[in-house]
Amino acid sequence: MTDVYYKLAKPDGFDFFTGKTINYRENIGKLVSPPHPNPNAKMCSDGLIYASRNPNDCLQGAKIPCSVYRVAGKPVIEEMTKAGFIEFQVVEEITTDFDTLFGWRDFAII
Repeated sequence: MTDVYYKLAKPDGFDFFTGKTINYRENIGKLVSPPHPNPNAKMCSDGLIYASRNPNDCLQGAKIPCSVYRVAGKPVIEEMTKAGFIEFQVVEEITTDFDTLFGWRDFAII
């Protein structure tokens, strides 16, 4: 069984790492891999792609605005806030209700 994780990408669906390697939006329902899959690679390299269990942890190395994806797979390495994969499935793009997903609340500036 695979676990569910979250991945952030640029608004156009491409990865933040290179901006042209993986387009998550075009790969919904498919498996994606880094350019040079390597289970012994370090995190944030071209040998692993990473995702986080908590969507807020995805903001490390990402920027707003962004697109948000639910992904599923078995990581080969896990650190405190992210997991590294040699492949995972892009399950869906999340396009609504970011307040609930991220746990953010709107507030009024007085």
